[in-house]
Amino acid sequence: MHFKMYKSGKNWMVAGLMTTAVLAGLTLGNVNATEAHADVNTPVATSTAAQPQKVSQAEYNAQSQKVAEDAAAVANQQKNVNAAQNALDTAMGNTSAAKAVNSASTAFSNAHSDYVVASSNAGVAYRAYHSASNAVDNAAVSRGGRPTDKNMYDQWNRADSAAYAKLQQSVADEQAKLAQAQKDQATTEAAVKSASLHYKELQANVKSAQEKLQADTRANASHSVLDDDNYALDHARRARNLYDVTLRHARKAHTDADQAAFFAYNALHSTNGLLDQLKNLEGHKTAHDRYAKLLATLDQAKAAYQDALRLRDDAKQVAETAFNAYSDARVDNLMPASRAEVDAFNAKAHAAQAQITRLNRKPSVQAVATEERDVKGDQSWLSRKQADLKKNQAYLDNATAKLDAAKAALAAATTDAEKTLAQGDVDFWTRKQGEYQRFVNGDKAEVKKAEEGIQYHQDKLAKAKADPDYIATEAKIAELNQVVEDAHIAQQNYADFQESKANLTELQNRLNAANQSLSALTDIYNRDKGVLDNMVVNGQTPVVENGTFGNVTLGHGEQLPANPTFNPEHHAATVAVLGSKVVAATEGTTGVKAEWDNYAEAQQMVADARAEANKTGHAVVVNIPAHYNDFHGTVKVTVLPDVTNPNTDQPSDNNQGSTTENTNKIEGSFTGVKNGEHFVNGKKVSAAQYNAYVAAHKGAVKKSAAKAAAKKLPVCGKAFFLTFLVAALAALG
Repeated sequence: MHFKMYKSGKNWMVAGLMTTAVLAGLTLGNVNATEAHADVNTPVATSTAAQPQKVSQAEYNAQSQKVAEDAAAVANQQKNVNAAQNALDTAMGNTSAAKAVNSASTAFSNAHSDYVVASSNAGVAYRAYHSASNAVDNAAVSRGGRPTDKNMYDQWNRADSAAYAKLQQSVADEQAKLAQAQKDQATTEAAVKSASLHYKELQANVKSAQEKLQADTRANASHSVLDDDNYALDHARRARNLYDVTLRHARKAHTDADQAAFFAYNALHSTNGLLDQLKNLEGHKTAHDRYAKLLATLDQAKAAYQDALRLRDDAKQVAETAFNAYSDARVDNLMPASRAEVDAFNAKAHAAQAQITRLNRKPSVQAVATEERDVKGDQSWLSRKQADLKKNQAYLDNATAKLDAAKAALAAATTDAEKTLAQGDVDFWTRKQGEYQRFVNGDKAEVKKAEEGIQYHQDKLAKAKADPDYIATEAKIAELNQVVEDAHIAQQNYADFQESKANLTELQNRLNAANQSLSALTDIYNRDKGVLDNMVVNGQTPVVENGTFGNVTLGHGEQLPANPTFNPEHHAATVAVLGSKVVAATEGTTGVKAEWDNYAEAQQMVADARAEANKTGHAVVVNIPAHYNDFHGTVKVTVLPDVTNPNTDQPSDNNQGSTTENTNKIEGSFTGVKNGEHFVNGKKVSAAQYNAYVAAHKGAVKKSAAKAAAKKLPVCGKAFFLTFLVAALAALG
């Protein structure tokens, strides 16, 4: 490294010739060498496709470990390069004749780094596009004569979609019928209980009347008393007998509702064929969605690759422009070459400062300074008066509000005492309102006066600044101030340059060596990474970057875990290249940080899915975004409904199915203990959960047992009605 001074106009320029020549030659040479075409069908030079190499899991793990070590070495060496570059930048900043040179150098360095990153991203984007294209092609290849995802995709679009919607509607209609029947069942059951209670009250009235008549008879009560007792007994019996009709009607309605629920239940479960068809079509839909996702991924990858190519070309143009600006900046900046030149700058600065002092004494400049002081004084006075006005206005508003309240109290007063007190309040707040109004009026006058004073002095200030002599003087003062500032900068630049120029050669050599090591380590990483990307473990399929990491199933009451589990399928390690960073996540060697992209949004997605599952009675699948270090993808979360559908194993024929089998089935509303197992609303739970539920819902077990007794599946013929009648009477107690 050596330095050369040259003159550009009145300015001297100092340049490190080795730095300039090497950066100019190598950098733009690299820009041109890495150019690639924008056609998405043309791969970049570093992404030559090869046939996948089948290896054992141990071989794959060993290569993954090697890539992780390579990535760590590249990252560490990049730190060394950054440190060397920072040291050189600091030294160059102390020797640069003008900050513009250093700024332009930094801009060029950043632009070139951006171009390198953009070129790397283009390569990554191509590999993702190529991988997505292969995935689409593989999904159209039949294996063992089985239908492919593409076949399912075409079949779904052609016919299955409409059939699926129709089947969903049919099932929904049947479920709606059952829900209505169960609602009617609960309503009539409540009516029977209410009627039974009232009937018991009437029966108690009859008994009470009988006991009174018997007691009065034994006591030889008068005929008048006995007549009243007989009348009361007759009246109670007639009221009871009349309400007996209402009770029978309520029981009949409940029996009819139970029968309707039974038929609705059987009607729903006679659609097992529909449910089987629906389940079969859901399999078709899953295959359709899987292939559609592959197509969407392919489109996105293609668009991303095209965008990456455009960004790379744009970054190249920016780098070239920044390099030209850097070259121009080296020519346009000043650096004193000797102590004598520094003294000459200082002499000019002293003369300029003396002239500035004389110019500031001119009447036109003094007039402006005077008016500026007056404006500032009036503005300070205005601020104080505005504060007073605000304070007194608040007092006035408070007094007005209190006066309004006092007037309202006076209007509402009903006694003389209340009116006297209210009138006193009105008089008090009327005086206070007048007092604060005077204060506000005075403050407003002062504010107006201050504003007029400001305007007066501002007009005079504007007139003073419009004086041609003032304008010319200020322009001259600004010019002289620049002379003083230039002298300070020149003196500091010269001192910094003399202090640190001996270190530049050594710092540049360190940076060159660090860059050479980084290039060599990057080549090793790219080579080993290419080998790893081409490996496929025997019996497994290649991993698609940014795919699905794993599966989670959430049952009744289960919440989404705070962090997902790192469980990528069919691979032992994941290495992602994102921008200029290499991220290695190798099982057993590198810690992997697994997180949802947004846990709050993930919880909301689960809540929405659970609501949909409860509404339809079917499980709902959502793909929630997550990331592992900088490797992004989704986790497939299956949310099960909280309330299951009625037992689908019930025979559709009333005359079929053993009594024992039917007895062992648990209804959706059953709460209690059966065969040593605990149930809440038909769902099996632990003993602790059952005890907690019973403690919070008093009477739940008794009510559920009564319902279960009333809803046992009937047998054929007359026994059907007898079963429901006996169950209803048992429920009444």
